[in-house]
Amino acid sequence: MQADLRTRHPGLIARLLARTDGQDNPEHTWMEIYEHPQGLSEAFLADLQAAVQSLPSGLIGPRHTESFAEFDLLSAHAI
Repeated sequence: MQADLRTRHPGLIARLLARTDGQDNPEHTWMEIYEHPQGLSEAFLADLQAAVQSLPSGLIGPRHTESFAEFDLLSAHAI
């Protein structure tokens, strides 16, 4: 899925990480990371949603989205 997204969105950086703590849990936790030099466009986000919905049912559990930005230490220090 990520390879297809990278092909359709040149410059996209896509990574897949797996949680390393809680190994006794039979459920695996994955984290997908998407970055683009120009930011993530609405077109990419819609494409990502469509790609996820096209995955076989039961392959993955519930998903949620979290969005992060660079932490500006100078601004944070002033607070």
